[in-house]
Amino acid sequence: MKKIALSFISLALLVVGFISCDKVTDIYETPPEPVDSRRKILIEDFTGHKCGNCPRAARLIYDSLQNIYPEQIISYGVHAGFYARPLPLPGLGCDTVDYRCDAGNKWDTLFQVTAQGNPTGMVNRTDYNANNDQVKYASEWPSAVATLLQREAEAIIDIENAYNSSTRALTTTVKTDFLKSLSGTYKLVIVITEDNLVSCQKDDDATPVIVQDYVHRHVLRGAINGNYGEAIVLNPEEGDSESKTYSLVLNSSWVDVNCSVVAFVFNENTNEIVQVDEKKLTE
Repeated sequence: MKKIALSFISLALLVVGFISCDKVTDIYETPPEPVDSRRKILIEDFTGHKCGNCPRAARLIYDSLQNIYPEQIISYGVHAGFYARPLPLPGLGCDTVDYRCDAGNKWDTLFQVTAQGNPTGMVNRTDYNANNDQVKYASEWPSAVATLLQREAEAIIDIENAYNSSTRALTTTVKTDFLKSLSGTYKLVIVITEDNLVSCQKDDDATPVIVQDYVHRHVLRGAINGNYGEAIVLNPEEGDSESKTYSLVLNSSWVDVNCSVVAFVFNENTNEIVQVDEKKLTE
C-alpha cells in the first residue's frame, strides 16, 4: 500500500512540481525504558528550508525525543531534495539559503528519502529493503526509537578530537569496541555537523510562516572519510577493537565552537547502524 501511494506522489511531483509535507502527530504516552544505556540511536532528519512542516520534525527530535532520552538520541539535519534547493518560490524570500552537501545528496539518492516526501528520515537506517522501508515519516520515529532501545548495545564508539582554533586543523580518532560477535562487513562513517545556523525557514506553525531568524540545529556539513565510509572489520568478534585517525582543515565558513564530529558504524550488507556517537570539536 505504501509503495502504491508513493507512486502516486511521484506522479504528482511531475505534474505540480513540489513534494507534499507530512505532519508530525505521534509521540509516546509512556516512554519505554531502554534495555541498555550504552545503546545510542541516530535519527537522520531529511529536511529543507522551504518545507513548512519540517520544523515540526526538528522539534519532535530536540524538544521531545532528546528530552526523554538525552544520552541516547543523536541527530543531524540532512538538507537534500527539492525543498533544500536555493530556488525561488513565490513569497518565501529564502532563495539564497543552501545547506546541502555532497554526502547528504548522495544518501538521498541512494536511500530515496525525500522522494517519499518531507519530513522523512531514517532511524539507524533499519529496515533497508527494496520497498525503501528504512525511510520513515517523522510520526514513525518515536516508535522506531522505542523498538531499537529494547536491544542491547552491540558496540561502543569513543571519539577523541584534537583541534587547533588558530589553524583550524582537526585530528579526530574514532575507536570502535565490539561488545558482541557479529556477521558481515562493518564500516565506519565520520561526519561534521554544525549547530545553531540562523537563517530563513518556512514554518507552518509560525506567524508569519517565513521565519527569517530560524535556528537550524545540527546541520550535516559533510563526511570526513568518504560519503560511504570505510570498512573497518569483517565478522567482528566480541572484544575486537578498531581505531581510525583522520585529519583535515575545517571549512573557514563554519563556526568551530558549534561543530561536532559524529561517527557511526553500520553493516554494509543491511545498512543498519549498530552504534553512533558524537563529540564537539572544542570539548
